[in-house]
Order: sequence, then structure tokens, then C-alpha cells
Amino acid sequence: MNIAETASQAIEQLDQNHWANTPVEKRLNLLFQVRENIKRYANELAESDAKMKNNLINETLYNDEESQMNTVVPMASAISACIELYQSIQNGKMMSGISVNKVDDEYYDVKVFPQQAKDKIMYADRQDYIRIKGEPKQVNPMTKPAQTIAVLGAGNYSSALEIIKAVFLENAVVIHKPHHINAETDKIWAKIFQPLNSERVVSFVQSDQGQTLTQDKRINRIFFTGGAATAKAIMASTDTTLISECGGNNPCLIVPGEKPWTQKELEHQALQIVSISKM
Repeated sequence: MNIAETASQAIEQLDQNHWANTPVEKRLNLLFQVRENIKRYANELAESDAKMKNNLINETLYNDEESQMNTVVPMASAISACIELYQSIQNGKMMSGISVNKVDDEYYDVKVFPQQAKDKIMYADRQDYIRIKGEPKQVNPMTKPAQTIAVLGAGNYSSALEIIKAVFLENAVVIHKPHHINAETDKIWAKIFQPLNSERVVSFVQSDQGQTLTQDKRINRIFFTGGAATAKAIMASTDTTLISECGGNNPCLIVPGEKPWTQKELEHQALQIVSISKM
């Protein structure tokens, strides 16, 4: 798969209306193809990711195995989750929350994990909830309006998770522009997403095309990971909706559940968070 030289070329490779009319069976087939490509290029992707990070800090700290866990595994998990979602759509009943509890007049807690027996085996007594403002509503991603999303990749992480989310959860076609230090890794992502490129769903563009891409009127939304100053510059240069993750800070919020946390529970969760941040 060739990476487009210009933003305009990358946009012209896509057809959002074709994707919007793509049936669930075809989407599932594409997900399976991408998952097979993840297996095929996993080692090459991990090697490139580790090399990028080591070059960034100018020492050999990261290895291929760690990059497998941090880059390959999250993508494989996201693809598997999308497969489960689209299989449920194919079967006529979308996946749904396990339970919904009203917290107060504004907020609801939706239990979403564990969904299957394998989840309980792998994750023991772990339970996941999503706190939602307003009454929860379930939306079939295939009913969302067709759109074109520009994804501007992070500099410290060779991830393409936003591609999967935009395509299969937002019903969008996607142009991916990498940070310049991830340009080599993006060539491997381009090979992994070749099935979606062939269907005019995903395209890749050179790392120097960010400004031109974000100012193109054919873009409906922009997903950006990076510094706050760059995000502000993007907002100042276009009216296109920007969804950004800035600053490299990853807050972890401990919210009340059905009953107040005890001091012992708070101390335990604080220890877990600090421990994970050191990994």
C-alpha cells in the first residue's frame, strides 16, 4: 500500500458513502482480514515501535516483547471487541450493558464487564462500569451518518487504535497522519490496514501534511493526540470539530460506586494506580 504524498490525494482515496452502505457481513470479513494482518506483522510492528522509543530517549530501554504488549495487544483486543459487536449486530441483537443503575438525577452507571465466561476466567472478580451523564442510549454504529475523520497520531506511541474506533464505531472513513518520529511504524500500519484501504475506507498520508489535512473542508472531524499548543493552533486554523488528547497526562478518577469507598479501599486503589504508573 502506498502512502499518499499529499492530504488531497489521501482524501480522494476514500469513499464515505460506499462505507456507509457496506453490509455487516463485509465489515466482519474486513475485521478478520485486519486481525490476520496483525498476526502477520506483529513482530515487525513491535521491532519498529521499540526502535522508535529507544531513539527518542537515546538509549536501549525498550524491547520487542514490551512493544508487543503495549502496541500489538491493545490493537488486537480492540479488533476482537469490534468483531464481537458486529457479530451481535449480525445476529439481530446488539451487545448491551449488563446492568444500568441510576446514581442521581443526572448520572447512570452501566456495567459493561465481564460480558462472557472467558472474561471471568481471565480477569477473576474485575468489574467495569461506564458513568454516563443523561439517560443511556444504545446506538448502532452502522446507523451513524457517513463522515470523514482525520487522525493525527501521537509522537510517543505507535498506536492506530483511533483508526479502528473511527471506522467501526463512528461509521467513518479515515486518513491517518503519523507524527514524524512514527513515520516508519506507520508504513507497517499501512500494510496491516491494506484490506480497508482496498475498500476506500482508510488511507495514510505523509507526516508533513498535518496543516493541509486539518484545513481541508472535506474533513468532518479531527482526532488529535499531542501537545496543547498544537491543539490550540489547529482550533485557530479551522472550524472543523477537534477531539484531542493533550499533555501526556492520563488521569485516573476513582468515582463512588453503589456504596461509599472505605479508607482501606481508597488506599488500595491508590497503591494500584501508583504501581501501574511505574511499569
